[in-house]
Amino acid sequence: MIHAGPPAEPRPLTHLVGGECVEGDSDAGDVQSNNPAHLSHPVATYRQAGLGLLGRSIEAAGSAQPAWAALGFIGRGRVLRRAAEILGRRADEVAQLMTSATLGVPG
Repeated sequence: MIHAGPPAEPRPLTHLVGGECVEGDSDAGDVQSNNPAHLSHPVATYRQAGLGLLGRSIEAAGSAQPAWAALGFIGRGRVLRRAAEILGRRADEVAQLMTSATLGVPG
């Protein structure tokens, strides 16, 4: 049996818009995600995206689309393969965060 130690500080999360990490909208509200095995232990906090950030996200996606399309099938495959390599190198970190947030296994 795994026993949780003292809860760590919750990880602050942001939104990725146009290649930048940005906070959500102040009028959209804040969210705290808790460890399901220990509901009093927060794992992450974030500010929700409101209409302002949604609009900004749509504009950024529209601006990026022509360059993404111009890469062609092979170029997009290279980008996705590189993303998979980065994720693979950070697999332990991602797994720890995902398990603590979904299964209640302490990180």
